[in-house]
Amino acid sequence: MIQEWWDIFLQYAVYVLWATLILVLLLIINNRYKARQRAKFAKRNPEIRLFPYEYPSASGTITFFFDADDALEYTFFLQNANNAEKHIVAQGTCRKGGQKIQFDTTTVDNGHYYYGIENQYQRTEKRLEVRN
Repeated sequence: MIQEWWDIFLQYAVYVLWATLILVLLLIINNRYKARQRAKFAKRNPEIRLFPYEYPSASGTITFFFDADDALEYTFFLQNANNAEKHIVAQGTCRKGGQKIQFDTTTVDNGHYYYGIENQYQRTEKRLEVRN
């Protein structure tokens, strides 16, 4: 009797293990499919991702970071919060991957600004406070 129960238990344990294996394989295949679709989408619609500045306020020379899916023409700007002044910080063609842009905040007055990047596909802005 105990042997029969043990055999039934082992049979169901094997079924559960097979089901788990099949589920894990399906999840791996699904993740690879989604990654491939994201890569195809990035090739059709290149994007630039602008990272936020690390500190609440900025002074002196600061570094901005952005990441591009492909080589694109871009304009990096700093604009007053009331849209009165717009300073072009950098302009040109970025390469694929991560980029850094240096900016000296002593060239602008203290206050709240929006820094951002724009190209033919998008415009992204983030907020920054300058305190010199």
